[in-house]
Amino acid sequence: MRTLPACEGRPNRFVTLFPAFRILFFVFFFTFTFPATYSQNREGDSLSITGLKFYKALVHLNSCRYDSALTGFDKVLSVYKTQKDTFHIFLCFTNLGLCYCGKSDIKQAEKYLQLATPLQKKLSGELTLMNLLKLKNQIAFQKKDYEEAINSSAEILKLLLKQKKDSLEIARNYIMLGYCYYLTNDFEKALTFYYDAEEYISKTFGKNYYLLGSVYTTMALIFYGKAEYEKALLFYSKALNILSGNYGKEYPGLGIIYNYIGLSYYSLKNYQLALSYMNKCRLIYEKNKSEQLGYNYDYLARTYQKLHNYAEAEKYFFKGIELFLKKQHKDIGNLSDLYLNLGDLYIESGDTCKGYKYYKKANFILKDKKKQYPVIVSKSFTRLGDYCCKKKQYKKALEFYQEALIAISENFKNKDYYTNPNDPEYISGKQFFSVLKNKASALLNYYFISGNKKDLEACLSTYELLMRALNQARIGFLSSGDKLFFTENYREIFINALHSAYLLYKITGNTGYKEKAFSIAGQGKAAVLLSYIHDAAAKISGNVPLSEREKERFLNQKTSAYKKYIYEEKLKASPDENKLNTYTSRLFYLEKSYDSLIAVFENKYPKYYKLKYDFTVPEISSVQKQLAADQALVEYTVADTAVYIFVCTQNRFEAMAICIDSSFKKKLAVYQSRFSTSQLQCQSAEDLKQFAEAAYSLYACLIGPIETVVKNKRLIIVPDDCLGTMSFDALLYRPACKNENYRDLSYLIKKYALSYYYSSALFSVSKRQNSMNHSLLAFAPDYSNYSSVDNTGFSDLHKRGVDLRPIRRTMDEIKNISGITDCDILSGEAATEENFKKNACSYGILHLAMHTVIDNENPLYSKLVFTPGADKKEDGLLNAYELYNMDIGSCLIVLSACNTGCGKLYRGEGTMSLARAFIYAGCPGIVMTLWTVDDNSGAALMRNFYSKLAVGMTKDEALRHAKLDFLARCDDTKAFPYFWAAYVSIGDSSPFVLKENRKWYYIAASFTVLMLVILFILFVISKRKKKVNVLNNE
Repeated sequence: MRTLPACEGRPNRFVTLFPAFRILFFVFFFTFTFPATYSQNREGDSLSITGLKFYKALVHLNSCRYDSALTGFDKVLSVYKTQKDTFHIFLCFTNLGLCYCGKSDIKQAEKYLQLATPLQKKLSGELTLMNLLKLKNQIAFQKKDYEEAINSSAEILKLLLKQKKDSLEIARNYIMLGYCYYLTNDFEKALTFYYDAEEYISKTFGKNYYLLGSVYTTMALIFYGKAEYEKALLFYSKALNILSGNYGKEYPGLGIIYNYIGLSYYSLKNYQLALSYMNKCRLIYEKNKSEQLGYNYDYLARTYQKLHNYAEAEKYFFKGIELFLKKQHKDIGNLSDLYLNLGDLYIESGDTCKGYKYYKKANFILKDKKKQYPVIVSKSFTRLGDYCCKKKQYKKALEFYQEALIAISENFKNKDYYTNPNDPEYISGKQFFSVLKNKASALLNYYFISGNKKDLEACLSTYELLMRALNQARIGFLSSGDKLFFTENYREIFINALHSAYLLYKITGNTGYKEKAFSIAGQGKAAVLLSYIHDAAAKISGNVPLSEREKERFLNQKTSAYKKYIYEEKLKASPDENKLNTYTSRLFYLEKSYDSLIAVFENKYPKYYKLKYDFTVPEISSVQKQLAADQALVEYTVADTAVYIFVCTQNRFEAMAICIDSSFKKKLAVYQSRFSTSQLQCQSAEDLKQFAEAAYSLYACLIGPIETVVKNKRLIIVPDDCLGTMSFDALLYRPACKNENYRDLSYLIKKYALSYYYSSALFSVSKRQNSMNHSLLAFAPDYSNYSSVDNTGFSDLHKRGVDLRPIRRTMDEIKNISGITDCDILSGEAATEENFKKNACSYGILHLAMHTVIDNENPLYSKLVFTPGADKKEDGLLNAYELYNMDIGSCLIVLSACNTGCGKLYRGEGTMSLARAFIYAGCPGIVMTLWTVDDNSGAALMRNFYSKLAVGMTKDEALRHAKLDFLARCDDTKAFPYFWAAYVSIGDSSPFVLKENRKWYYIAASFTVLMLVILFILFVISKRKKKVNVLNNE
């Protein structure tokens, strides 16, 4: 049974409406496939008695009365054989094959395919080829050989389009192609064909044609599978309108649409609306005595449970159980699933005894059913384990979790809970991860009771297996629902794994565990980042042609699909050896093709391959080699009850855990709140006191414990989670004294130069100077005509209320810089996106004094804003995803704009900001802002920063001294950290020599020459006057 992605927190089946949808698909498929089989016969065929019998058999086939159709075709076949009518013999063979497809008797269907094939070669012609391809298509579809089904459908479509005749057959093949891609989870390709089907049907048969109901339903299912629930609802609504318009509001097929709409609202946590639509479905199902009614009762019960209406939830669970019990031969799989769900209800409502009773009941009826229902059996043992964990019976829980692993593992049978399966070729995805996660957690809790080091070692080993499997899963294909599940759960997994490794280090003193904890911390930070790269950035970066990326995606998806088919077939009581051989040979071919493609990627596109597949975390020794003598790398990992700190210098490596409670995040919130524009007026004595208390408290937690290790070092901060958007500069290394003002506070910037990295892995690989070219290009767009620009992008920004008012001190800022270093300037009409793309790679330093638009929900669409309307080829809005596609060789990018470091916060990796996009474009060093900057203070800070760079300071030291100079010279109001702490240095901090601006030397030299000329002229004039005077005297 195929299931759609599960709704929140439910590891296996909350959406099991797929069987009903598949039945509808087959009915739809057969009802308009076969009429063409006879109607396209040779012109002039007479409807003899035999012909009428043949036609009658076709009618039976169209109506899915396969036995009657078989009898009819057998009778006419004998007549046609006597008449030696090769054409009709061929048609009988193909139609008999299709009958057996309808009866799911693939062996017989293949027999008739073998008989029909030589006849088609003899007859030739497109009509016979099309009929043969239809049979091939159905056999491949039944065998789940979707690649062959896709190929045959594509051939049929090609033949049909060649005829240039409007036909339902064309629509059918578009839909068939989309459906096959849907079944292999290639949602993007599926949508392409469904959009083609929609366009063709709408143009040919009208926008309300009944078939569009099926098209829109499947498109909605695809969007549901991608967790795009709002889009899914839009297409379900379209399907509902089409089907009700064609068949009326009592049409039984509307029930499935209502249920899917309910499930979409359930996923959006709108449980009242979900309930409304599920009840509409219930009324239709009850009226028509639908076989799907049991599923509907289950969904209703789960929705009532979410609304805490436990009485109604219990009622519908029992209704569903009653229906499944009445089914012939009992539906053991769904019945046991309902028992488990009912058990969940009782546990949640506080009746743990009843909950345990139904868990046991489900487990009992699944006894000896592991082969048929491996996932549900595993779920039943998992629930029993969860129950025991709640009772703190961890040993018993571990025994249940081990049984749960055995149930879904093909070759693993070891009941010793200290053991785990080896890396599995294919294990039922989410259930496997759920079991391992719960088992590892139980081992950790059991260790706290037993004190046995073996339990803690087994816990760490289980987490390591889980992380390897998750990394493997990210490389192979996973549906969006699966990715979402892993993303949501990975944080907890790596935190607990880190905790286990750290505990082992503390109790054993083994530094190997300390290094392992550091490695796990790095993996945790890479997890969401790599998921992000896989899903978004890697698709549009790395300079790999689109055709090559599509080929890699296709091979990944098909490889995982065939591994799944092999696994599912082996679980059957009597596996079909022919199917296994087909799947295995296909898998071999796919893996061989994939290996060849990856070899090409490694050689031709190393940047793409690294972005997408490099999960490695550098060893401590590698990090230490990269550090300068005066540097210290400080990496943080924030858990609920502790902050883990790893400190690395050239000759020391320390790890520690600092306990925290709710007050930590409260202090952080107070500290962060002082950097918003709304707080600029809050500079009273009480405000200063609150800020100082928060800033010192955070210092005491984050820097105080490592002070002796990092003394006199330049700090490289690798933040985590809520620390990712925090400026460490304004932390206080000692409490504020009474009557102390903002200027005199003991800011951390007064003791340390600070820079930041997104991860230690990035530090290890990106410490390099990209370019020896230290020329500077500055951009200063003009926004004075923003609101009047007739450009779609800018018009949209204006409608959204984005304020792009002119930045007052931009030109002052750039003129100041040009006075320090040789600088080319593109301002006003010249500050265009086109000029940026044309010139960016030619300069060592890029200074961008411009507005940014941050899209927190879709970080790839955050953008730098150039002069509105000045571009001819571009739109003037440089998106982050465009930066991923660029190769910028600059050694420093200065983003002197508002909020360039802001973006969507992904736990474990920092913000998805424009600064991050520049790093992936190849820039090792970035200076950016964490919040909206004041124009005047920004200009002053940048002047100071470039002055310090010019005398050879490192970037972090230059920024530190720029801030200290600003603090020393500004008035008391501007000493508030909002005005100077926004700028941070990310990445490589190495010093470089700025190109000296020789303009003033030339001016001075010219002035000197001019003065000499003037003096000479005056001398000559004076001399002449004297001579004249002498002559006059004479």
